[in-house]
Formats: sequence, structure tokens, C-alpha cells
Amino acid sequence: KPQRFAGVVGLGFGEAVEHIIVTQLARGQGIPTMEQFASFFNLSRATFQRRLREEWLTLEEIKQRLRLRFALELLHPSARLKVSDVAQRLGFSDVRAFRRAFIEWTGETPDEWRRSNPAALRSG
Repeated sequence: KPQRFAGVVGLGFGEAVEHIIVTQLARGQGIPTMEQFASFFNLSRATFQRRLREEWLTLEEIKQRLRLRFALELLHPSARLKVSDVAQRLGFSDVRAFRRAFIEWTGETPDEWRRSNPAALRSG
């Protein structure tokens, strides 16, 4: 369950949802379910979905966009993580599910992406 914190005050609804997901992923915790988000915001599931739709968003779209962002960061060679570790950190049921999603997002397997982007996301 997402932890309650003041970090979501002043954000748009979709931004608040994104902030919670980013925080959970950064902590190595799973992405909350629709029911957990609705409970966190003290809304019904239907109202939670409607609030996102009002901003032309869905929870699934937000989750996939942020999973891709974190995947690219975690797959950077300097992170030195195995693909299976990245899959687990992002909440995938197994490495095959992560590989399928990654190919859908980028057109490459995680290993292919790593080889073709050695300097990607270089901090500096």
C-alpha cells in the first residue's frame, strides 16, 4: 500500500499518482493496485478512474510510461543489474513478461538495448 505523505499536495491528480508510483519504484516497492490508489485518495475505484480520465490518463498508461523510464535507468551498464533484477524491481511477474513489455516499448530486448545504448542516460 502506498505510504501517505505530504509530497502529493499541490499536484494535479495524474501527477500525484505518478509521484506515488515513482516513489514506490525508487524504494524498490511494487506499484499500488487500482484499489490501493482509490483507497489512498479516499475514492471509489470508479471515481479514481474518472479523475484520471478527466486528465486524459489511465493508470495503465502511467504505469507503463514510468516502468519504461525506470527500466532504461536500471538497464544502464553503470547500474550493473541483471535483467531479472530489473524485472523484479519493476514489479513484473517474471523476466519473460518484462522482456515482452520492453520489446513492445522499444523494439529491442533489454540486452540488445544495453548493447546499442552504452552511453545512454550517462550522468554528468
